[in-house]
Amino acid sequence: MLNQMQKKTTPIWTWNQFAITMVLLFGVTPLLIERHLHNFLERAWGNTLYSGTSIGLLLAIIFMTVLYIVAIRPQTLSLETLGLRRISWKESGMIFLWTIVLIVLSIIIVVVQSYFGIGTSNTKTQSLQSDLSIISILIAFGSAAIISPIYEEIFYRGFLYRFFQERFGVWIGMIISAGIFTLAHLPTTNTLLVNFVSGLVFAWVYERTNSIYSSMLIHGTFNGLAVLLTALA
Repeated sequence: MLNQMQKKTTPIWTWNQFAITMVLLFGVTPLLIERHLHNFLERAWGNTLYSGTSIGLLLAIIFMTVLYIVAIRPQTLSLETLGLRRISWKESGMIFLWTIVLIVLSIIIVVVQSYFGIGTSNTKTQSLQSDLSIISILIAFGSAAIISPIYEEIFYRGFLYRFFQERFGVWIGMIISAGIFTLAHLPTTNTLLVNFVSGLVFAWVYERTNSIYSSMLIHGTFNGLAVLLTALA
């Protein structure tokens, strides 16, 4: 088991491909898309939830397009390279187990943070709670439980985790990819620890099942429960 956790394989992607992807997605995209478009959409929709969901959908398209152009097309790789492989039924128990583990760990983190005066409210929860219509709840659920898990898992686990795992081994790959995943959720700060633990769990399950669909399922279930709990709070 220890040897498997330390295993390194021949890298699929180069450092140049990694650098180009990161600059486009975390440099160019926030400057040209999020900064200017978010305010416009908020004025157009008159609702922060709707504008945020629109931005999320656009980001999903941009992330997948950049990943395809930079990391998949140049080497004519298949989508299986990003972990898009079928899950076997025997792995469903592992997916269920780690979903429960993540929920329990997140509850513990929230309780501990509450003792230090760190609450759970942020701009995302406030935007949903300001409009608890069925349409708003469905939009928030679709964004958090379907759109985000799909493109985030393909990018953060299918690409980033695999990129670092191939060079430094499983543990370091998990930590680095989870760290980048966490930083991507800024400026929201009260969920950073939960984000980091989530990133570790998603990467671990992906590594064990060799399918990104497994981490998508856990990610989607976790986010969906968070939306429902926010709506009921």
